[in-house]
Amino acid sequence: MADTTRKITTADGAAAQDLTRREFLVRSATTGAGVMLGIAFGSGRLGTVAPAGAAEGMDAFTPSIWFTITPDGKTTVHVVKAEMGQHVGTALAQIIAEELEVKWDDVRLDMPLEGVENFAVYGLAYTVNSGSVTTEFDRLARAGAAGRIAMVEAGARLLRAHEADCHAEDSRVTDRVSGRSITYGEILQKTKIDRKFSYPDDFKKVPLKPRGQYKIIGRSVPALDIPAKTTGQAKYGIDVFLPGMVYGALVIPRTRYASKVLSVDDGEARKIPGFVRAVTVDDSTGKCTGWVVALAEKFPAAIKAAKALKVRWDAGPYATLSSADLLREYKKLARDTAASAAWVLEGDVDQALRQADKVLEVEY
Repeated sequence: MADTTRKITTADGAAAQDLTRREFLVRSATTGAGVMLGIAFGSGRLGTVAPAGAAEGMDAFTPSIWFTITPDGKTTVHVVKAEMGQHVGTALAQIIAEELEVKWDDVRLDMPLEGVENFAVYGLAYTVNSGSVTTEFDRLARAGAAGRIAMVEAGARLLRAHEADCHAEDSRVTDRVSGRSITYGEILQKTKIDRKFSYPDDFKKVPLKPRGQYKIIGRSVPALDIPAKTTGQAKYGIDVFLPGMVYGALVIPRTRYASKVLSVDDGEARKIPGFVRAVTVDDSTGKCTGWVVALAEKFPAAIKAAKALKVRWDAGPYATLSSADLLREYKKLARDTAASAAWVLEGDVDQALRQADKVLEVEY
């Protein structure tokens, strides 16, 4: 195994100590590094949590559906991508925090459990193809910039300054002329902000800062979800228990598309304690055809039952499809952009290849 030991120096200049990466994550989380304090399960929060009662009786500011600022000065970023250990919430929060001009210590995360009406705007709520940052960057950046604009407007009014003379930085609005300033939290404690920005119309009009001015994006920042994960406070899907809940284990046909279930023999599965029944998936999308689910009161029982089920399938027209057939189809679609789906199509590749002095061709 590779040596993962690194020399770590503490923030207060204390003597360096040899720690493995795992030890460093555990120690920094359990000793209360920064303000990463825990998790509030009821709201779906995953990151830092403000002290109880800090914003009681005061109005929070939600300029768009992607984040909320509360009068205690904390900004909660609403993450609608799947967290699988890659800290996607931290990455998306960096985008908003950069344009919103908030201190990283003031940022926390949650995963919305309510507000289904917003899901159509949120878009696909899963993580695939390393696409979360690339697909979300522009609108999250504009959401943060919109929030900054609203805070500067409100801050200027409270400071009795011209809006053009004010700027935001580190969760604070400052009047360049007088030097006076007010924090985001103080603004929300003194006034209610009703400013809203619609997506995508208002977002298109919001200017973004030049990339050369970035202070949070592109830099290493503490991941907001490490403390809760390390201390066991983080709540995963496997931790959820609901009244009458059962567990399922899949039985999948060898051919993915167009398979049909002819029969299911659950005789052996019924001998397993906790087995409930077998369900054939009625899939209207055509992507999960022929799937059978073994349901049981406990997950281990569901797994055993799935293995015990005897399923007969009609494998359909793709039963004899080979890897060679798939490769031929790949090549066909790669050459015919009209028939395929190009995720990124920019410039004229064929022309560039014709004009190149040297062409390297590789098939993989």
